[in-house]
Amino acid sequence: MNVFITTIGSRGDVQPYVALGKGLKAAGHSVTICTASSFEPFITGHGLNYGYMNDEFIKLVDSNAGREAMDTGNNPAALVRSILSMMKETKRIFREMLNDSWIAAQAARPDVVIYHPKSFGGPHIAEKLGVPAIIATAVPVIVPTAEMAAVGLPAPKLGRWFNRFTYTVIHKGYHAYDDVINVFRQSVLGLARQPKSLSPLQMTDGRPIPVLHGYSEHVAPRPSDWPPVPCSASRDAPDRSASPGPGPRRRWADRRCARCR
Repeated sequence: MNVFITTIGSRGDVQPYVALGKGLKAAGHSVTICTASSFEPFITGHGLNYGYMNDEFIKLVDSNAGREAMDTGNNPAALVRSILSMMKETKRIFREMLNDSWIAAQAARPDVVIYHPKSFGGPHIAEKLGVPAIIATAVPVIVPTAEMAAVGLPAPKLGRWFNRFTYTVIHKGYHAYDDVINVFRQSVLGLARQPKSLSPLQMTDGRPIPVLHGYSEHVAPRPSDWPPVPCSASRDAPDRSASPGPGPRRRWADRRCARCR
């Protein structure tokens, strides 16, 4: 099976997917990881195929504006202001990354697309190619629950309603890029516009997207109010080199709930 993995971000957004890719390769699959070009040596050094994506997003994160946004993470108002100030440049970069990921996906000829929640093109590329899409995340950040706030957002102890609200904020954030996604769908993929009410956990026809959580339930127990589709798989943290060892790595791919098989 050909597996196409697309992810966006820093080393912490790439290394878990290298571990996942190595487990899949050890299980006999061909794996291509599409991410910023600065990570190409890291990916190919672990025996995986690399799919080109420009590294403009990494440069933006490392810029003064990007560092300021990260430093304001505990101040919601300041964080929103920082994000809005970078929105125009971020959208330009995302347009280019979407195009890059589509070119890489065509070359990989995947049977399945696995993507980081920030890699917005994942489900649309899968739809165009007629293959399954799977979200893979190393932290609980996208499937709503009242039992804990989304990782990365302020988490004052305001109770269950606020915890669930943090996921609403994240889901609303996806729609800030609807214009970019719809241009990509229509002009590049030849698909119809996505529905305005679309959840990031759905394909455009309403089918739920399986979610693979790459951490042990001993670290964060599965919330009791999660819907049945998302699953949680154990993953031993890879060392700094993401060294070989198919046993722990394969848990990403092999320890799936029955509904996601």
